[in-house]
Amino acid sequence: MEARPTHPDLPDATTPDCESIVVSVVVEELTATTTPVDRGVARVTTRVETVPSAWETTLREDEVVVERVPVDRPVEVAPEPRWEGETLIVPVLAEEVVVTRRLILREEVRITRRVHSEVVTGTEPVRRQLVDVEQSAPAEPGAEGR
Repeated sequence: MEARPTHPDLPDATTPDCESIVVSVVVEELTATTTPVDRGVARVTTRVETVPSAWETTLREDEVVVERVPVDRPVEVAPEPRWEGETLIVPVLAEEVVVTRRLILREEVRITRRVHSEVVTGTEPVRRQLVDVEQSAPAEPGAEGR
C-alpha cells in the first residue's frame, strides 16, 4: 500500500481515531438589476407648411363636325353606313312618289371627329409635415442643490 501525503492539521485517515471531515461547497449567484439613468429630454414637435407645387397634364377635347352633303340620286337598295378614313357616312333616304316609285338618296351626313390636345401647367399649394427633434443634456447628479 502506498503512503498518502497528509496535512499536518488533519488526522491521518489510516488511524483508527479518524473523524469525518465536512467540507462546505459554496455557490455564487448573480442577480442583474437595472437603474434608471437620466439621459436628458427629447422634445419632438411637428408643423405643417404649405409650399407651391407645379403640375402638368394633357387636356383632350373631341370635336365632331357634321356636314350635310346633298346627293339626290336614285338607288336600288338602301346603302349601309360606312367609314371613309375618320369620317362616318350615314345615308339619309326618302321615297318620292312619281309615275314610278324609286328610291332616292337625298343626302349623306358626314361625321368627322377631330382631336385637339394641349399641355396645361399650373401651380397649386400643397402641404407637407416637418418634424423637429430637440435633445437636451441630462442634469448632472447633485447639481439640483447648487
